[in-house]
Order: sequence, then structure tokens, then C-alpha cells
Amino acid sequence: MTLPIGSGSQAISRRHFVALTGLGVLAVPILAACSSSQSTPAAPTTTPASASPAAASSTPVATSAPTAAQPTQAGAIVQPAASVAPSAGKGMTVQVRFNGLSTDSMDFVKNFVKLWNAKGGVQIAPDFTDWASSFQKITTGIAGGIAPDIYGAGGLWTPVMAANGGARAIDDYLKTYKDWSDWYPAAQEDVTWNGKVYGIPYETGLQGNVGYRKSIYDKAGITSPPSTWDEAHQMAKQLVQTSGDTITMAGWDFLVNNSVGTQPYEDAVDQAGGHIFNADKTAPTNNTPECEAALNFLVWFAQNKTMPPNGMPAAQTVRDGWETGKVAQGRVAYTDLQYTNQYAPQVYADTGVAAPLKGVKQAQVLYVDKWMVYSKTKQPDATWEALQGLITPEVLIGIFVNGDWAQPCRKAVENAQLYQQDSRMKVVANNMQYAVPREAVPQSFDVQPAMSREVEAAMRGAKSVKQALQDMDAAVAKIMKGG
Repeated sequence: MTLPIGSGSQAISRRHFVALTGLGVLAVPILAACSSSQSTPAAPTTTPASASPAAASSTPVATSAPTAAQPTQAGAIVQPAASVAPSAGKGMTVQVRFNGLSTDSMDFVKNFVKLWNAKGGVQIAPDFTDWASSFQKITTGIAGGIAPDIYGAGGLWTPVMAANGGARAIDDYLKTYKDWSDWYPAAQEDVTWNGKVYGIPYETGLQGNVGYRKSIYDKAGITSPPSTWDEAHQMAKQLVQTSGDTITMAGWDFLVNNSVGTQPYEDAVDQAGGHIFNADKTAPTNNTPECEAALNFLVWFAQNKTMPPNGMPAAQTVRDGWETGKVAQGRVAYTDLQYTNQYAPQVYADTGVAAPLKGVKQAQVLYVDKWMVYSKTKQPDATWEALQGLITPEVLIGIFVNGDWAQPCRKAVENAQLYQQDSRMKVVANNMQYAVPREAVPQSFDVQPAMSREVEAAMRGAKSVKQALQDMDAAVAKIMKGG
């Protein structure tokens, strides 16, 4: 069955919906705000010394005495933003769909909506869904003409929804929205397709932060984390621990599987100065010297037995193995830190975080969740008014930073208490300076697993790096041509 969201060869089938529900999970273990069944993770069990990307490269600091950090409670009541213009839509109701919120974040939303609606102007009617079913629900709603006025969208949604008529361009409103310049350029680019803006980011995440275990560094006599590819290779060989043929402590680690294996590869491509698509995003460009250097960098760790070919096994297939305590250093997302703090606090207390690695340049891909406006909303002005209320700094912090430990989407969110009280999360937030927009196309939900399969094949040694990249471009080109 094909639902009529698409046009021509770009129609999206129900088979695709099953694969695409990974938007908040597979496309982003990051913005895996996906733990709607969980309450907000406990505050950090220690208050580490302050850090910055520069300071994180110095000698690791010993863990301080346990003192709970106390970010503002996610359920705290926040007054409606005074900066929003007086309502011109009295009596109108704007429907807003939230994806994958924790219990505390939902409580915050309910409190905010109660106060917002008490103003007597545009009313907000929230509804909540999980990430796993979010894409199918919204596309089914769009096909039936009953989608909410505003909906949360995941990491790869911009070109998909823009190309298939599911989202409204909002450039006409941004012309007079003075705060738009406060959003990071990489976040702005993520919501832009063919020169038009189709969303407002509400949370972001980076996965290429360098995490390291301070106690393991101390035992090895290592005083600072790696900053370059060569240093990462050298230190991985120094830190790996084995028992027979089994790696018991990975000297480096990242998640590799046939769904999200492309994500560490894309970070490495950016660090190598390459691109996975050409400038107008009409063809893949993985079979290039830059991409070959990137994949070779990753494959080296498995070939030299410093990590398992698919990464250190974790509790969930979409998570890295950091919380297992069996990784000395490696690539960590903010979700790795969130879950480690919640489920393995002793590992979290021993964790340090530094800036991403440098190949030719220092960079990591930015993953973005954003608000989108339904293309057929009957009340665009009222919808824009409600949207402005949802993107004020205090609301963004209350829902997404305090509730989900997400990274900031705009500069005004950088002063969130979580970032100020937890040195690891402060480094993660500061690492936004290395963010580059993710390269996405309308076919990305099929492209991502196709690329991931080739990365995994190279990591396992089933294909040479050169062959994997050739096959990757062939598979992606076929997908982009509708094959």
C-alpha cells in the first residue's frame, strides 16, 4: 500500500514507513529523546571540575567528592514568554505533536500549555507520541489531511517532508523574527531545503565527542585524550585489553551495524574534508580519496584488534557500549552520557569528554530535531504565534535539556544549568563549535542503511575499503534514481 504523500517515483510506501520509524531512533541514537517510557535521568552523581574543549585536552582531573548536580526540574512551571507578540488569533487552537518525551518533560509541557492558554489568545492543544511510530503517524495524518499544525520531526526529515509536501516553508515569518540569528548556522542549514526553511530546530546532538576513562588513562600514564586520527590509533593500541581472542577493554569504540554504521563514517568524512553527496545532492561521492581516508581510519581499529568489528556490545542495539565500562576511549554522544549517568554512575564519574578528532579538519556531524508546520494548516498566523512560544530559551531548556540532556539548538540555551554544573555536558555543549550539517536527501531513509551495510562489511573485513565505497556509491545512486 502506498500512501499519497509522495509524487511520482518519490511516493513513500508503508514498507518504507517501517524502516523510517528509525527517524528518532535509527537516524539518531542521539536525539533519542526516544525514551518516552523513562523518567528524567537522575542528576549527575558528581560535580566534576569545570571544563572546556581546550581544558579537556589537558591532564584529566580526579573525580571530585560526590555532590548531586541539580538542574531546574523539568516539570517546573515557566511563565509564557513575554517576547511573543500579542495574539491576533483569539479563539483559535493550534495542535502540537511532541515526540518521545520523558515523563518530566511531558509534565513541563502540560504546565507550560496551561499558563500559555490562560492568556486567552491562541490556544495550544498538545498530544504526545513515541519516536518509533512518529513518522508513520504524521505521514498517515498528512495523507488524510488531518495532521497537527505543528509536529516534531527527526534527524533526516527535512528533505523528505519538504520534497513530499508535508511541511510548510516559513521564510515569510522568519523575515521579521529577530531571534533567528541566534540559531547555530549548522542547525539552520539542517532545516533548509532548496533554499527554503522548513522548520525550527528545538534540540541537537553530536556523536563524535571523544570520551575517555580517567582511571584507565592514569594506569597507562596517559595525560590527555587524542586530538588527531594518528593519536587515536596510537593510544587505542596502548589501551586495548584482551583475554585470548576476546577484547575485554576496547582501546577505541563506536557503534557499527547495518542501520547506523554510516554515522561514525560521516563524522570521519567531514574530518577528512570530504562529502557523501555532490554539491547539489544529486549523486553520491563516497568513492573519493577523502572518503577512502575516512573509512580506512575507522577500519584500522578493527583490523588492529583494538575494538570488536561491530563495536563493544551494549544494552541496546542503537547505543554505543560506553555504559558497559568496557571501553577505554572512543566516540560518545550525549545519550551515552545520559544513559551512563543513569545506569552506570560509577562509570560516569570516571568519564572525561573532549573535542572531536581532527583529520584534515576538526568536525562532527550535527543531528537536529525540529518543529515543522503542516503544509495545509488552515491558520498559519496562529500557528506561527504558538511556535514562537515553543522555541523560547526557557521552554527549550525545560523540555529538551533538562528532560533529555539534549544539546543546544541556539546560543541562548547554552546557559542551561545542566551545562554549567556538569563539566562533561559543558564540553559536549561547547563542541557545537565543530558542528557541520548532516548531508541528507529525500531518499535518506533508504540511503542510510545502504551506506551502513557497506561500512559494516569493510569493518568486518568482508570487503576492502575501496570495494565497499564503490558498492556504496552504486547502491546509493540506484536508490536516488528510484531503483
